[in-house]
Amino acid sequence: RRGSGRVTLAAGVCWCLFVNHYARDVTGALEREIEADVGIDAKQYQALNSAYFGPNIVAPLLAGALAQRIGAPNMLLAIQVLAALGHVTVGIGAQTRCYGALMVGRIILGLTYESIDVMPLPILAPHFGDSWGVLVGLFNGALRMGSVVNFALSPVAYSLGGLPAALWLSALFGISGLVAAVVVRRMESRLKGAELACGSPDAAADAGGDSRSVKLLVRELCVCSRGNGILRFWLFACLGGLMYTAIVPFWFYGGAFIRDKWGYSLESADALMLFPEGGMVVLSPPIGLMIDRCASSFRA
Repeated sequence: RRGSGRVTLAAGVCWCLFVNHYARDVTGALEREIEADVGIDAKQYQALNSAYFGPNIVAPLLAGALAQRIGAPNMLLAIQVLAALGHVTVGIGAQTRCYGALMVGRIILGLTYESIDVMPLPILAPHFGDSWGVLVGLFNGALRMGSVVNFALSPVAYSLGGLPAALWLSALFGISGLVAAVVVRRMESRLKGAELACGSPDAAADAGGDSRSVKLLVRELCVCSRGNGILRFWLFACLGGLMYTAIVPFWFYGGAFIRDKWGYSLESADALMLFPEGGMVVLSPPIGLMIDRCASSFRA
């Protein structure tokens, strides 16, 4: 019974990640279509992406601090409520061809994007022992699958109903994340209750709230007591930053470049865009398993 509860909890978290990244990449899949249908130029399109990513410089830090006080499942639910508002605003902007509404919606979604992405580990780590590598691999596979499905479905939705259909489909996916967050909160509460009833010391330590468990998670991630732990952490962070610097332009400008340079159709260009993300979907879980087996994660 506890095993099925953990699976449900993990599935709910992974669905939140999936829809989060589907919505993130929808503008990248339809760059030229957004410009043409809304009547904006390339600089205005770029502003939509800047407005989306800008808040993520500070929003995840604030979300993490709040998660320590109110609990990560509660924080995830609150973030998904805000994200649902952003999804509806984007849908309205697409329906009315209103650039201002699109901008406001993308700003709201930018406030929630990385904040959603940082919640899974403190929610799931207490229930999955030392399998942090597998967990992170599972998270990464789920969120990259959102990108893959976006690049596959958005051109189809656009061909069937134009920009409103494509962006409302993204909005519906996004709003379903709110339902998943409700399931996550309820299931996590049940699992903690079951562990308390069984006398689990970890659950007893967390009975006063999630603050202790999140603080312990941060402490262990820093590996403060191990010689080169801090160096490893910051090296990992810097390499991640460099990777994103290289790949983000590909997500949001690669499709249009391929179409302009080689005359590909929307569907063909977006099909090419899904291959890098698809590779991550396939490789992330086994790499996470290998890291756990080799005891090479920050947790170890």
